[in-house]
Amino acid sequence: NTLSDNGTVSRGICYTDSTGVLTRIDELQHIDRHSHGLPDQTLVSMNFWGFHPVLFDTLSRAFDDYLLAQAYNESEFFLPAVINQMITSQSLRVSVIPCDEQWYGITYAADKAGVQSALRQKRIPLNID
Repeated sequence: NTLSDNGTVSRGICYTDSTGVLTRIDELQHIDRHSHGLPDQTLVSMNFWGFHPVLFDTLSRAFDDYLLAQAYNESEFFLPAVINQMITSQSLRVSVIPCDEQWYGITYAADKAGVQSALRQKRIPLNID
C-alpha cells in the first residue's frame, strides 16, 4: 500500500511490541514490489508522525548535524533513523497506529497522475499542479 509503481522508495520498517509501542525502525532503501522479501503486510513508516513540540529541538539539531555532514553529497535525511536512535536510547516512546488504507505519495513525476486520479475517485478536491 505504500510503494510506487514507477521506481524504488525508502521506507522505515517498523517493529512493535505486543502493546503497539514502536521498538525499532530499520530504514531500507531501493524497495520495490519485488525486493527484500518483505511480506505484503510489513508495517512501514510513511513519515506521518504526530510529534509533541518538545521533540522539535532534538529533531532540529539532528537535521543540522546531517546538513553539516552532507554538505557536498546528495543524500536523504531519514527521520526514522533519528526516531530509532531516540527509541534505542530510551529517550522516546512511540505508539503506532496502524492503517490498512492505500497511501498516496509522489516520489516520481510519473506518480502524480495516479495520485490525482485516486483522489478524484475519493471526491477529494485537488489544487495541485
